[in-house]
Amino acid sequence: MASRTVETDSTKTRLSHYGIGAKADAATTTVGTTASIIAYIKGILNQLAAQSVVGSSVGEAFLDASEEDWTKEAGTAILNIDPGASPLSAMSIWLDWNKTTTGWDTKATAAQTIDTVCVGSADGTNFRTLKAGTQVTASGNGSLTITESGQLFEFGPVGEAIEVRILVSAEPLDCEIPYLITYVGTAPTITASVETP
Repeated sequence: MASRTVETDSTKTRLSHYGIGAKADAATTTVGTTASIIAYIKGILNQLAAQSVVGSSVGEAFLDASEEDWTKEAGTAILNIDPGASPLSAMSIWLDWNKTTTGWDTKATAAQTIDTVCVGSADGTNFRTLKAGTQVTASGNGSLTITESGQLFEFGPVGEAIEVRILVSAEPLDCEIPYLITYVGTAPTITASVETP
C-alpha cells in the first residue's frame, strides 16, 4: 500500500487527509476555506501559550509639583497601562506611598491626603472609573503603617488601556511613587509620569 504524502500548507480539499493537514503547516487563527485542522490547532495553541505568560514590570512614577495640578478633581494620570491588540487575562497594580527619602508620605505634610482611581475608556475618549482606592492620610515622615502604606488594584481580563490617577489634598513636593505591575498575557505598554527636565 502506497503511503500518502500531504503537501505542507496545501489548499487541496478533495481527500480528507488534505483537510487534516501536515505537521509542517503554518499556524493560523484566521478562518478560511484553505487552512488545515493542523494549522488551526497550532494557531490556537500559540494564542493560549501567549495568554498564559506571567510577567511583571517595576518602576517609579514621578510627581513633578511644578508641572501638574495634582489637586484637580478628575485626578492626574501617573500610569497608563495599554494591552494593545492582545488583551490581558489578568493584571495587578501595586503602588507604594512610603519610599524612603523621596516617597509621597515623606514629602507630604502630615494630614494631607491622597486618593487613587483606575479609569478606562471603551472609546479612547470618555473615561469611566473602574476601581477606586482607599484615601490615605500622610504621616509626613514616611512611617505609614503596613495597612495604609500602599494601594493594590486587581483586575480580571483587561482589553482596554487603564490609567491610574491620583488626587492629593495639597500640591506635593516632587516625589516618587514606586509601582509593580503583574500581568498574564503579552507585555502591555506601560507609561509612567516622569520628571520634567
